[in-house]
Amino acid sequence: MKSRGSYWLTYLLLLVLWALLILGSRALSFTMDEPFHIARGYTYLSRWQEGFWYFTPRSHPPLINSAEAALLVLTQPAIPLETLPGWGEDFFAYSQALLPHLVPLERSEVLSRTPVIALTVLLGALMARWGKELGTPWVGALALALMVFHPNMLAHGRLATTDAGVTAVGAAALYAAWRWLERPSWAWTATVGILLGSTLISKLSGAIWGIAFAGMALAAVWVEGRSDIRQGGVRVAQTLFVGALALFVLWAAYGFSLGQTPLFPFPLPAPHYWIAFSNQAVTASYRIFVAFGEVWKGRQWWYFPLNFLLKTPLPLLIALPVGLGCFVRRNLGHPRRWTLLLFPILYTAIAVARGLNVSFRHMLPVHPFIWLVTAAGVGVAFRCQAHLRWLRPALALLGSWYILGALLIFPNELAYFNELAGGPQRGYRYLVDYTQDWGQAYKQLRSYLNAHPGPKPHITCHTLAHPGLYGISYIDSLVEGGQKRAELRPQPGRYVLGVSRLYGLVGDDPMAVEWFRRADPTAAVGHALFVYDVTDDPTWLAQCAEPVPPLDSAAIDKGFGRPGLRQAVFDCTAAWLYPAERSTLGVYALHHQLLAAPTTSLPFLSPSHPVPSDPFIARHLGATRLSYEQPLYAFTPAFALYERPDSPLLSPPPALA
Repeated sequence: MKSRGSYWLTYLLLLVLWALLILGSRALSFTMDEPFHIARGYTYLSRWQEGFWYFTPRSHPPLINSAEAALLVLTQPAIPLETLPGWGEDFFAYSQALLPHLVPLERSEVLSRTPVIALTVLLGALMARWGKELGTPWVGALALALMVFHPNMLAHGRLATTDAGVTAVGAAALYAAWRWLERPSWAWTATVGILLGSTLISKLSGAIWGIAFAGMALAAVWVEGRSDIRQGGVRVAQTLFVGALALFVLWAAYGFSLGQTPLFPFPLPAPHYWIAFSNQAVTASYRIFVAFGEVWKGRQWWYFPLNFLLKTPLPLLIALPVGLGCFVRRNLGHPRRWTLLLFPILYTAIAVARGLNVSFRHMLPVHPFIWLVTAAGVGVAFRCQAHLRWLRPALALLGSWYILGALLIFPNELAYFNELAGGPQRGYRYLVDYTQDWGQAYKQLRSYLNAHPGPKPHITCHTLAHPGLYGISYIDSLVEGGQKRAELRPQPGRYVLGVSRLYGLVGDDPMAVEWFRRADPTAAVGHALFVYDVTDDPTWLAQCAEPVPPLDSAAIDKGFGRPGLRQAVFDCTAAWLYPAERSTLGVYALHHQLLAAPTTSLPFLSPSHPVPSDPFIARHLGATRLSYEQPLYAFTPAFALYERPDSPLLSPPPALA
């Protein structure tokens, strides 16, 4: 009877998972990477080897992309790919030209994301099955629950990308290998080979699953060969068969092609795969991300640990060491169960060492094993410590906290941060990557603009699926200049900027958005896009004469873009200049030598902007706000601007508070 209850809970959780994925998918627009994945899959399925030109040195293998494009090919088989700009030469231009053929995008979103959603639900069923085999049906239900309400799994399990797909296929391959360790039949051997081959053609990182299987097989050969040489020989033969079958699947996916690669002086099967695989390592050298308000480039070993600390729900961070400790103590005498830890340790070590600093999504493959080990360990603790009265309420509290955290951010899980980072409202003070502002919020932006009419917005767009495809009339700030016409203080209008633009991940001039970084947005849409309604214009500019006025006439004209701006120069160390009309908006300009650095360089412990070193200046700037800071000497001396009087945009933004 108790087991029956766990089964009903499992079915309910799978239904909840499906509903969260489907409903969330409908609320999100195409992200930056999805059109590229769809273009690869559509080309592969509809043109086969004629379309292999798109296998650029760093292109993804075809399995997941083909699954995402399959329904589109069935419903729209006649797109004239060869006539599209970029065909055979420029994959970016080709993907851009293909996108209009996928309109209406809402329909294409459903068709391309459905296969990934199906794989994610199947992964949930696998978690329940694997957890049951590790303990009881209730352990399986707990492992499934940890997956269902994990914000990052929900975020990527509904998108037409490769991360959730390779996580599901790879987990299935290692589950088959885990069963093969227990029952070394040729049926399980063939299953492992097919699934490992499928993992290889899901994503270039699929090779790590192959290495993990090799470690599992080596342990099995060593343990069994010591007691039974014949059985050890069978294991060796099966391991070789798995490798051969996996490589055959890989070769078949690339049309049984042969060609030269940089790896060896002789032709190899599936040369496109090996060229891409050998070149993947170099991508880490030019990856960029933002941490603690600074742009970082290249390998940084601490990137993924920091990601894990800030983007993993706190209840799971609390439960994980408890579950891991109980799991290890309980399974010291079960070598097969120890293999559950092999892949996550191996994958994490490679990810940290290689430093592919893109986003948390690259760590999704280790999470099935985190959920399994945590659920199994908590199950052990619950059974062994059932006499502790605090255990049940503690688990209930953690579980409620975990579920509530996922539901509160739905459907914007891409921007999830836990409470250590201050939640999604403040997390980007610590860490910014592309997936937080991935183009996913244009539908929500459309709803906001319809509910709050105003001037045509200037939008910084860096994705193929631009806002215009979702019915938004806008001015592209990156293409048409936008706020660059007045860098020091934007002219009146409506501006929409994402986290990526605000912190320098896109765009060629970070100082062009400095004013926005220090302004309080009118609204935050989807925790990704910030709307700024600039309704006023400064009427005067007062520059401090000490040591020199920082702005010349050319810098003023370019920076404010406003003719007739009243200007004055005064000695701010001896006297202060006030406008005759206190209600007018104006700006004070100070040379950077008059400012002192913050007491700490850590932006989460103090304001991340300097303060006047002279108490007299600081007192008179008390009713102003720092609106612009150029800390380096360029065409003008380093300087800072302070706006007066107070306005709806005068308080520091969440990112700098």
